[in-house]
Amino acid sequence: MKTLILGIGNEIRGDDGIGIHIAEKMRDILDPVKFDVRTTHGAGITWIDMMEGYEKAVIIDAMVSDKERPGTLLVIPEEKLRRNEEATSLHQMGLCAVLDAGRKIGVKLPSDLKILGIYIKNAGYFSKDITEKLLRAIPDIVKNIRDNIEYS
Repeated sequence: MKTLILGIGNEIRGDDGIGIHIAEKMRDILDPVKFDVRTTHGAGITWIDMMEGYEKAVIIDAMVSDKERPGTLLVIPEEKLRRNEEATSLHQMGLCAVLDAGRKIGVKLPSDLKILGIYIKNAGYFSKDITEKLLRAIPDIVKNIRDNIEYS
């Protein structure tokens, strides 16, 4: 069974698109027999269809922080995500709410899930460009993720 690599982001909001950029780089280096790489800028509820049928998934998304160095990679345990997740509508459902909703209606969703956050400074601006600091970090991020998923 293949592992899903799902890059999430918004490519017209600058660094918020880093999940998509990283997933596209991963597509170039991962074995397509073992990995399906997909990207989305869609809201959380749309992720159910993208994850259906996979036993394993790796979710890559941006996380805003003023304290962390841009490009720092964080592996987020699902239980920590559950404690901090909040949604105000179906369009803003977080990952755990999406997984719970999908499973409740009988959709086969990944039981083995890695959530990888990439720190960024700001996602509140419109640009198709990634900031220079984050661009320089991309090769290390890709290597770190590849090492993290290929040998786990």
